Amino acid sequence: MNPDVEQALAATEAAIAALRTLLGDDPPPDGGLVALKVVDTTSSTITVEWSSALDSAQGWTVARDGTDVGGTGPWIGHRPDRDRRFTFQSLRPGATYTLTVTGWGLGSVSAVGTTKEADVPPPPTPGAQHGPRALSDGWVPLEVTRDDFTGPALDLTRWSPYNSAGHVGNGLRRPAQIDIVDDPTALGGRALRISGTEDGTTGAMANRRSQRYGRWAVRMRVPSGDPRYHGVALTWPTAENWMHGGGEIDFSEGKCSVNRVEFFLHYSTSGGRSDQQTTGSIDVDTTKYHWWEVEWSRSGVRGWCDGTLWFSDANPSHFNYPAFGAHHGCLQLDWFPDGAKTTGPGAMLVDAWSVYRHPDTE
Repeated sequence: MNPDVEQALAATEAAIAALRTLLGDDPPPDGGLVALKVVDTTSSTITVEWSSALDSAQGWTVARDGTDVGGTGPWIGHRPDRDRRFTFQSLRPGATYTLTVTGWGLGSVSAVGTTKEADVPPPPTPGAQHGPRALSDGWVPLEVTRDDFTGPALDLTRWSPYNSAGHVGNGLRRPAQIDIVDDPTALGGRALRISGTEDGTTGAMANRRSQRYGRWAVRMRVPSGDPRYHGVALTWPTAENWMHGGGEIDFSEGKCSVNRVEFFLHYSTSGGRSDQQTTGSIDVDTTKYHWWEVEWSRSGVRGWCDGTLWFSDANPSHFNYPAFGAHHGCLQLDWFPDGAKTTGPGAMLVDAWSVYRHPDTE
């Protein structure tokens, strides 16, 4: 036998012997994946963990069958080689899914998980019409306007719906896309709904209360839909001077069917477009209602989700300069088609809106 071949065979046998020693008498199935197990479930998520006796995976493919709350069918994604945990999100309450993890070059294993039944919302409690921060900081006596959206239609004494082109010219914003609907998960059993169609016809509206500095709060959820629809709660310059440094505070912006919400504080240090920004993000189940509260004062901009601080900017050059004047609150379902002519539908629901004075309010 060729000496080189003998040497290669000996090296291979040694490697196999070492691998058997590492794996024991009962090597893991599917080429090295030891286990895949479900470690946590909620009404809309299933979290899995996996392990391997081998470190040679270059990455992982995660997949599920079934349909999510937005109507999307079987899904597949990729994770880096260091990951050993993944959470499948936006799942249907009470549904059973087969979850698969494949190590690149190591084979695959599957597990079955069932989401919990949808949580029954608790009955309204005293003070529930205000967010946790408003209650803990004593904002309630400072409230200057609110809307619980329990009437038959949008209150035009409080709101001005848009009738214009959509966000950066995409699609259309039309008043007909805004209505009040029954919602058993809302505090009062009714909620404002803004709906977006597949061709980008959507809705948005401006609150008529305007002030420089203050506090705003919204209880909102984004039930389902195409992630190219973004549900946004924000403050906007009343002077319409965004192109000249008027600023913008997006204190809750989330994509439909994506469990992450972002905060954007837009400003300008040059007097031009308000295209500089500081940002924050938080992972949260967007299909459920959450309180989003923001405070804008002379000394800072801070944002809370259900009473937990998740954004703060204390640099006065970002929000306390002459052009950053009075703002009014807005609710928008913005369409980001990303070059597509049509997308899936989207929606956002709001069941409470409040504006409060701040001691700094002008």
